[in-house]
Amino acid sequence: MKIRSEISRKKRLVIILLYSGFAVFLILLLLSIRYEMLTYISLGGLAIILLAWVYAFYGIKCPRDPEAYLNRGITYGEKGQLDQAILDFTKALEINPGLAEAYNSRGYAYQNKAQYDQAISDLNKALELNPNLAYAYYNRAVAYCSKREYEKSWKDVERARSLSYRIPRKFLDLLRNASGRMN
Repeated sequence: MKIRSEISRKKRLVIILLYSGFAVFLILLLLSIRYEMLTYISLGGLAIILLAWVYAFYGIKCPRDPEAYLNRGITYGEKGQLDQAILDFTKALEINPGLAEAYNSRGYAYQNKAQYDQAISDLNKALELNPNLAYAYYNRAVAYCSKREYEKSWKDVERARSLSYRIPRKFLDLLRNASGRMN
């Protein structure tokens, strides 16, 4: 019963946000027409409506949906907000510990923070769950290369290639120069 009332409260809040956002949008739109500032003022109301939609999608679905946390974490990662991305990937894994994509994405985020041991640990787990996740091999190869463990990096490059993953030339050149190997 408590869960039902909590969801109802969230739904009511979303409805209130949507209607108030729409009302603010209309008021600002009318004011902007009156004062010839259409594009700048009406965007404020539109932002409120979009905020309500984001809350509707993430505020209600996220507690049960690991994919929502995974997708939001990827978005945070693309924006460079790595700590927030890691939190979302971790939450996705709390909900579904078998989600190889979340381990791969969190490993990639740790790699971008230069926390290579944590990155490798997560990438190992991703590959344990899904041994055909080619880009996890590539991500782990980058982490190994950053730790100067070139032979392990080359092994992962070869495994990723065997799964038809195209390794970026820039990385291959870096690995060749660092390892002294012309593979």
